[in-house]
Amino acid sequence: MIGGGLLLLISVFLPWGHVAIGGPQAIMTASVSGTGTVTVSVGDGDASLEHHVADYLNPMMNHLGWWVLVIAVLIVVAGAFYLWSPARLEAAIVVTVLGAIGAAMCLFYAVHIRESLSEALDVSSGDGRPGYGVVLACILTVLLTALGFIDANAAFSARGRSRREKGRVG
Repeated sequence: MIGGGLLLLISVFLPWGHVAIGGPQAIMTASVSGTGTVTVSVGDGDASLEHHVADYLNPMMNHLGWWVLVIAVLIVVAGAFYLWSPARLEAAIVVTVLGAIGAAMCLFYAVHIRESLSEALDVSSGDGRPGYGVVLACILTVLLTALGFIDANAAFSARGRSRREKGRVG
């Protein structure tokens, strides 16, 4: 759980969306990270124009990744509780719930990337698609949800066995 949470945290800073405008020659490409940071590349390589366009687009981008970052930190904390605390069941349930919320957010973003980018750019003539950061985040949140559920089931079973054994002793 801790490793998955740390990978999820890293995925927020990777590209979550990408758009290329201008067909195969791509007059301009723009990428946005999960935190909403925009990187622009213009066909002629004008660094000043790229910086100006990126500064213009940054405030318009969806910053959904910041919520996923918060979820990732909470999953890391819950994973630590799972490993080093007797509250294993509760920690696993927290990971399951947080993973499910993160998965919903990431999947929503991945599915609606064109609409998200079209708020700032005309992507009707461009190719808007999810970036590898949001794909990684989607996969990790679904896996963390499943892992949390499996670990919660195991912790629940272990708790039941422990109570039955205490009942036999007393």
